[in-house]
Amino acid sequence: MKPPFGLEMDDKPYVAYVCPHCGVLSQHQKILYRGHTESKEREGGQGAAYSSILRHYILGCLNCGKSTYLLYQPAFSYGP
Repeated sequence: MKPPFGLEMDDKPYVAYVCPHCGVLSQHQKILYRGHTESKEREGGQGAAYSSILRHYILGCLNCGKSTYLLYQPAFSYGP
């Protein structure tokens, strides 16, 4: 599934998608963003078994004023 337009653009303060509260396609302000990388090493220190980036957002709908929490995982890779 594609992320809402503008979500991955860190310089953009707004994203556009259909609000789950009011059902309107509207702009949502990025109220809070936290990123975090998670990885697990292979046994014996032979490199990463996997690596994952998680992004946590709280987005505020400019139409109804309600907030939505969104967890987005843009990248997931397995080690060599």
